[in-house]
Amino acid sequence: MRNLPFKVDRKIIFRIFGDKALDLGYISDVNSEMRKAIRENIKTERYLLETKKLNIDGQNWFQKIDLKALQQ
Repeated sequence: MRNLPFKVDRKIIFRIFGDKALDLGYISDVNSEMRKAIRENIKTERYLLETKKLNIDGQNWFQKIDLKALQQ
């Protein structure tokens, strides 16, 4: 009885976050590798992030960013 494999009784959720410039094939490969680790009672959620390039050169760069103008 002691050598029985561990069984998960709750659903495991894999959340994959990626930039829109990231290739969908790469995201699928990551998902496939995670699914190899556990094969039962899992769910995958994929999130596409919209990123912006910020100029962070120079002193006090954080004060130069208008936080109200950034969209959430």
